[in-house]
Amino acid sequence: LGRASLNVCAVGTVDGVAGRSIAESDRSWIVDTVSDEPVSGMQLDHQKVPFGKSSREWLRAHADVPWIVDTSARVPTVYVNTDVEGIGDLLESKGSGLDSKVRDLLVAQMTADVWTAVFHGALGEVEVEPGGGPVFPDDWRGEVLREMLPDVVPGVHVEEALRQVHRRRTGEAGWAELQTRIHYAAIRRAETARALGYVIRSLERAN
Repeated sequence: LGRASLNVCAVGTVDGVAGRSIAESDRSWIVDTVSDEPVSGMQLDHQKVPFGKSSREWLRAHADVPWIVDTSARVPTVYVNTDVEGIGDLLESKGSGLDSKVRDLLVAQMTADVWTAVFHGALGEVEVEPGGGPVFPDDWRGEVLREMLPDVVPGVHVEEALRQVHRRRTGEAGWAELQTRIHYAAIRRAETARALGYVIRSLERAN
């Protein structure tokens, strides 16, 4: 009730036939009636956990990484490894100096990893209609695909983009080459270039 998905279609009379679909939006908008500030279509959960001491065996097996993304849950979850010294304090820092720029760069890198993981997770859950093509999932996975696909396969409608990516993933050649576009789409959404630019300029001023 608090978040509606909005698509737009243009309908008119063509060659004397009323009710013909002339055009439609290539992505959906999110109408958020709850939040005071706009939020992105994909909602995430995040937890700070000492991986080495976690009760979850699979987290203990990844104790040497600063964060990891779990896309198997109802809501994608980012686990931050508090065993990495200083990472919690850095992510929570509120200052405006170089520390904040490093924090923003760290968050951008984490965000790019999240977008990459949730895209692959969403694509892995795509179902195929009997005798037809792939269909968008109804949950966050569908939102992720609709958001990412215009950059992964530019210049085509999002439905056709999904068909092309699905064909490449399930056997047709070109899946390996598509990884560059997926990486690009993730980095673009994470605004990594902007965060990196802030850090570089701050270092230049400090030096």
